[in-house]
Amino acid sequence: MEQLAVNLLGPMEVRQLGRMVPIPTGKVRTLLAMLLLEQDRTLRRATVYSELWGDAAPASAAANLRNYLSELRVWAMELGAHLVQGHDGWSLAIGGSLDALQFQTAIDEGRRARGRGDRATAIKCLASAVALYRDSPMLDVPQGPLLYGYAQVLLVRWQSAVEECAELLIEAGEPDRACLLLYSFLGRQPYRERAWGLLMVACSSSGDVAAAIDAYQRACGYLAGDLNVRPSPLLMSLYEAILRGDPQVRLGCGPKPRSHFGPFLDTGSRTPGDAQRMGLCHTRSRFHLIVLVGMGAGRPTAR
Repeated sequence: MEQLAVNLLGPMEVRQLGRMVPIPTGKVRTLLAMLLLEQDRTLRRATVYSELWGDAAPASAAANLRNYLSELRVWAMELGAHLVQGHDGWSLAIGGSLDALQFQTAIDEGRRARGRGDRATAIKCLASAVALYRDSPMLDVPQGPLLYGYAQVLLVRWQSAVEECAELLIEAGEPDRACLLLYSFLGRQPYRERAWGLLMVACSSSGDVAAAIDAYQRACGYLAGDLNVRPSPLLMSLYEAILRGDPQVRLGCGPKPRSHFGPFLDTGSRTPGDAQRMGLCHTRSRFHLIVLVGMGAGRPTAR
């Protein structure tokens, strides 16, 4: 089988030896994405029905599914892959690489490296994961509840990976790299208070106090203008510390700040009502702000 590369972190792509391969459309594409995410495990018939038709499967559902599977089997055979039918479902042995799997593996490896104190490896792994994320997962795939839920899990993991990577870069004395990462991220995710806080710290650490103040003002504009909420007290405390000119300002390890409407603001296409109905809103949590004041024997104060 010639080497395949399957990409789901953004619009679906399938490449064979670097060449883009045409992908089936509509419900066949949905079925293909489900099979790919099962990674050689059996995709059960009931799961397929739920994803394709919900609770309103038409009388022709069984015949339609046979047609979808037939089209997919021909497509797979042309790539040297095999669609295998089991007792109550199907599996797709396609081989090659899957970016969603590489993404999650890199994040897990980065967190393990961070846990053992290997900051350089943690940054490398998290940065590689972040680079794989092109856009909202399976952007051009019709999604039922299974694929939508999986896409949201990938989105949340990407958000966390970006913020963890930025925090590690600041700790490593590379605030400029953290700034570049966070500016790009916040252009797509403007409601992430933790990311704004990290950007303020990164700007302050690089000596650009004006940029740190501008970051706070931009965060306030998004939160108040779009969501009609105030920034968290800790974000305001961070701003006040920067205005006072405290010589060292950083975000300590600990719980993260609230993320308004959590994963539903990846492209602006979801609403607060969507988040409430799905029960996936992030709860209000907090990061610890630690302001170190004074030199030498100066005593740190925490706010």
